[in-house]
Amino acid sequence: MARERLSEELRKAAESVNAFIEAQVGLPGEPEVLRESSLHAFRSGGKRWRPFMVLKACELVGGDPRRALPPAAAVEILHNFTLIHDDIMDRDEFRRGLPTVHVLWGIPQAILTGDKLFAKVFKVLTDSGKACGIPAETLLKIVDSLAQAALDICVGQTMDMLFEGRFDVSEDEYLSMVRAKTAALARASAEVGALVGGGTASEVQSLSRFGEEAGMAFQIVDDILGLIADEKELGKPVGSDIREGKKTLIIIHAFSKASPSSKARIARVLGNRGATQEEIHQTIEELRVLGSIEYAHRKSLEYAERAKSYLKAFPDRPAKDLLMELTDFFVERRY
Repeated sequence: MARERLSEELRKAAESVNAFIEAQVGLPGEPEVLRESSLHAFRSGGKRWRPFMVLKACELVGGDPRRALPPAAAVEILHNFTLIHDDIMDRDEFRRGLPTVHVLWGIPQAILTGDKLFAKVFKVLTDSGKACGIPAETLLKIVDSLAQAALDICVGQTMDMLFEGRFDVSEDEYLSMVRAKTAALARASAEVGALVGGGTASEVQSLSRFGEEAGMAFQIVDDILGLIADEKELGKPVGSDIREGKKTLIIIHAFSKASPSSKARIARVLGNRGATQEEIHQTIEELRVLGSIEYAHRKSLEYAERAKSYLKAFPDRPAKDLLMELTDFFVERRY
């Protein structure tokens, strides 16, 4: 019942955010290719859990979620900007089952489209934020939060790429990378919602920490799903992270536990873009036998529990329950 309620609430929030973005993301007189490539990323679906987090954090501190819609959309626009550039860097041809922007329109146009979306984040905030009556001081804090998240994402993405050329990445290094690359935007999502809702400094801080820890849990499970999910649901080939040489928590744990021969077998496939699907599946099975997938899942549960602990001080409200359920969903996902 709780999962059905969460799904319905996510659906309703996504509809509102999608409609807002559809109306706002275009530019006067822009070339059709720029408009279509901009909208393509949003039309490929997604749960929209980041803007959902904005809206529910706003509600949790007693705010009006209608005022939080522009910042929620801004968060989603920022997220999709990062995805477009991520797909270029990772050379991914599909996202959520659809061809990526650079595949359809070429790398130069994809870069421009991403740049446009990044600029649109702040234009949406200044235009629609003022129209919704968000005080200038609050808007400044929201801009600062999202700008910091964008900077953190750059740091995390750089770390992720540098790790591909190393076999000695530590667990602490991986967690620092995830905290920047993924958890930073989750942190900003909850923080922005609390700011729009007029939360106290303590409430803003608690929701910021909630978002960050929930984001950590989300990414660790995403790494797991990249190995064990159904390919149609995943929207890209299973094992892509292995071909790209990603040093996930799963790989780091495996290297710490594997025998020299097992480690050598994994290393031969890791980062080998010419690896066959059979070799990928054999490597995934080796990771499973080493207990590395289960280890990563246990770590995700720890982060989820830590995230939920930051919500306990808030009064019981539907928004609190939904944020709790969202965190559980992050770690219970199965395809």
